[in-house]
Amino acid sequence: VSTVESGSSTLDMAAIGPELNDGGWHPDRQQGGLRVMVAPGHDRVVDAFVADLADAAAHPGTARGTDHVYGGVV
Repeated sequence: VSTVESGSSTLDMAAIGPELNDGGWHPDRQQGGLRVMVAPGHDRVVDAFVADLADAAAHPGTARGTDHVYGGVV
């Protein structure tokens, strides 16, 4: 399980990713975290993404699927 310490709580990145997917976002899962690419055109959706990310972190579901590994490096 990929977890990240945040203040006094532990976030399960494998559970946050699916919540974002359910909201229409598609972050890459890489080496224990989530990866997003930001480009100039994303300024139109950054507030919505940050709000959905905060909600997913506050109310994570359960991990679904498999972990993805960037470039096949383990």
